[in-house]
Amino acid sequence: MPVAPGGLRSLTKLDISLNSLTNLPTEVNGLASLRILFSLGNQFEEVPPVLRGLPSLYMLSFKSNKLARIAEVAAPPRSHPVATPCLSLLHPLPCPIPLPCY
Repeated sequence: MPVAPGGLRSLTKLDISLNSLTNLPTEVNGLASLRILFSLGNQFEEVPPVLRGLPSLYMLSFKSNKLARIAEVAAPPRSHPVATPCLSLLHPLPCPIPLPCY
């Protein structure tokens, strides 16, 4: 992803899977139209708080990461986190973020 994603303002789906990422740059906030973010198989230990600034984000997936916690301020208010069995290892799960466990 470019450091200044100005030309990507209309991007609606982003798949950053399998890149060994541990965080996201603050410039991600420029992706105002982003609705879906897939981040499978990276190295995230928490859902990046920068995602809170994405007003259109509806679905996130952090499957097969190293999530230890989900900060209340991390997930956008209208998002639907895609939960996986590994999320059940989080202690404790924060109440404000509904995570269905399968």
